[in-house]
Amino acid sequence: MPGLQPHGPGVWRCLVLGRPVFLVSGSELPVEEASLPLHLIAQESGETEQAVARLVAGRAELWERYSGWLASLHPAVFEEVQGMAKQKKEPLRLDLTPIVKTMGMEWVIEHLGVKRVIEHLGLKRVIEEAGGVKQLWAELTPEQRQQLKRLTQE
Repeated sequence: MPGLQPHGPGVWRCLVLGRPVFLVSGSELPVEEASLPLHLIAQESGETEQAVARLVAGRAELWERYSGWLASLHPAVFEEVQGMAKQKKEPLRLDLTPIVKTMGMEWVIEHLGVKRVIEHLGLKRVIEEAGGVKQLWAELTPEQRQQLKRLTQE
């Protein structure tokens, strides 16, 4: 691109049709708070992943905002951070709220697997949380109610 000039580490700038255009190289961009979202969504070298993990784990406000993304997109490095926290005997609190807000609860449950979620919670708890047996009965189709009646008579 004509007129392309370095603008900072990992960033170049030029004018195209009178408008500024910035090119960003994720692999050359320094790991700092401003570039953190770009590093989290990219596949990075091990060294860069470690730097991202250290930055996120080293600051409470970044941990609160980005730990869920780190766990989801870079699970191996997240496990290392958990190991470091165990050695320091500091609890890690993982907040998945940003992922749920961004991706939606449906995506999270589908990603985990509905069956796996139910197995983990237990069917009894799922029924209780859903409003109990009366609510379960109300949600059943007539065919499912008949099937349940037959099962209780056996």
